[in-house]
Amino acid sequence: MAYGEDQQAVGYWPKSLFSALNHHATKVYWGGLVQSPADESSPPMGSGHFPDEGLRRACYSAGLSLINGSNYYKRIPEGGIEFYNSSPGCYNVGYLMNMEAGTQGFLFGGPGNCAWMI
Repeated sequence: MAYGEDQQAVGYWPKSLFSALNHHATKVYWGGLVQSPADESSPPMGSGHFPDEGLRRACYSAGLSLINGSNYYKRIPEGGIEFYNSSPGCYNVGYLMNMEAGTQGFLFGGPGNCAWMI
């Protein structure tokens, strides 16, 4: 769950705690984050390799699925995943489908070593 205009991540909370979550969520987020002091270059993300280098080099998160209101796992619809990358020269993300039978996920990472924009 994320909260507020800046989408501050706060973790998992059951819908029974919130009146605004009576029916369903409209978005789910998975991702990665790196951070360094403003006067230092950015660190590597994941293994430090870009997604286009493949499964043997880049990091990945696989087995992504949703749980519906009846507590059954549901595949993410094809084309239902959007990517966001704030520093494409330093890091990247790419779609991973059917790595194993029915597995969905994403490859991510990069070497970093970029100066942060302040």
